[in-house]
Amino acid sequence: MGQFVSDVVSLQEYTFTILNNLSLTFRTNQEKFKFDLLDFFVKIFSYMTDQFSQIFLLSNKAKLDEWTQNIRFGLKEILSSKLDNEKRDKALTLVMLLLNHIGLKWLFSPTTDLSLKQISKSSEKNVNDEFKFASLVVQLSCVEIRLMLDELAEQHEKQEFQLDKRHEVMLPTCYTILERSIEYLSQIENLLESQETSIELAGLNLDPELLLRLKGTMTETFRYIIEYLVNVKETSPIEKIIRDESVLASIRVLSAWFAEESSLEKEISQAIPFLIEICQCCLKDNMEVDLVKIVIPAFLNLTPLDQPREAFITHGGTRIIINYLMKSWSNKEDYNNISDSEVSDILGPLQILLNIVVSEREKFIVRNEEEIWKIVNIGLQISQILGPKIKSYEYKSNENQIILLGNTLLFCLFVVTNTSPSSNMFDKNVIKKIFHIAKLFYDDQNIISQRDVWKQVEEVVLLGKQVLDNNYITI
Repeated sequence: MGQFVSDVVSLQEYTFTILNNLSLTFRTNQEKFKFDLLDFFVKIFSYMTDQFSQIFLLSNKAKLDEWTQNIRFGLKEILSSKLDNEKRDKALTLVMLLLNHIGLKWLFSPTTDLSLKQISKSSEKNVNDEFKFASLVVQLSCVEIRLMLDELAEQHEKQEFQLDKRHEVMLPTCYTILERSIEYLSQIENLLESQETSIELAGLNLDPELLLRLKGTMTETFRYIIEYLVNVKETSPIEKIIRDESVLASIRVLSAWFAEESSLEKEISQAIPFLIEICQCCLKDNMEVDLVKIVIPAFLNLTPLDQPREAFITHGGTRIIINYLMKSWSNKEDYNNISDSEVSDILGPLQILLNIVVSEREKFIVRNEEEIWKIVNIGLQISQILGPKIKSYEYKSNENQIILLGNTLLFCLFVVTNTSPSSNMFDKNVIKKIFHIAKLFYDDQNIISQRDVWKQVEEVVLLGKQVLDNNYITI
């Protein structure tokens, strides 16, 4: 064992030495060899496994920073110059590969790892210079996306569905850069909201104008992606669309954007019918790629908004979510337990339905009574599984299950209290069981002592208690 550890350490040192030397040459060389090294880096990082990255790249932050900074400088030189497509494609591919292996901190360094207080103490010029490289990468990716989508739209109009080699490689590459950039902007916005340091000060050091311009570029690109998808829907049969890799990649990145952003409300309402139709086909055809799971975070973020919610309901989105939730539940192997992965599969769809039930109340429940009550019965089973288990374990180890139970109880309470007693679906036995579990859950003060959990369930717990208190006596 000792020999193995020694060998790993030696190999780590050897790897860092090679990367440092090659990256320094890549940074300083101004001849053709710079592009030979670019090609070399793309090849080695293409074949590198995640396990190798963890052991040999991420094990020493100081050395990681050294060689990645060299690569940043070399890439900045290349991407700032007038290049042919092949060299620019290689440079963007290397960015994407390093994002996959090393993460956001490489592209958006140093701001990604800093709190606002640390940012405010660091050099404003240094932060802005670092951020300008990321901005350059994102803007170039957006330009390439728009050009490729124009070409793909032309192909669809001519009924040519075969991707050429460049589209096949570069569209997912640019989409990955765009998707990871969404993560970054989301992190920064959360940082601004959560820290005590003033937003004005943080904004200054993060260059608000540059940040705004970057977000504007991304927004216009997503407007373009929506137009492309809507155009594809109008010119191509749905059976071919769902097997088109460029469409699937576009849906994935668009869903990542919708999960964080809702500024393009008009365009969003145009895209929702297409996304729902795609989901219907995927459920029916049992596709290998679970597109419903991919778009659920997007629907979760959009259904609190009036116009997108109306489009979602009108085009059958609720039926898709109900069917998906029922399918997920029926595929369970153990009905005495709910694993973390199952919590993830259930929670998103349930929260979408909760968004709609809370906003639409009785008129929505009456129109969809039979389907909604199927979810209530699943909700009762979830509550009966989780209620006793959560009471018997430490709360800290069951955060996800507590969040699921809180949302499940609130959904069930809203439905049963907005269902007419004269309805065929009104089941007093089911309602009493739900009320009983809800009362035990809401009366348990242990949850409040777990601050991280409480922050995530406070709203649904307080709202659920209010619904329960207002209706408990009437049942």
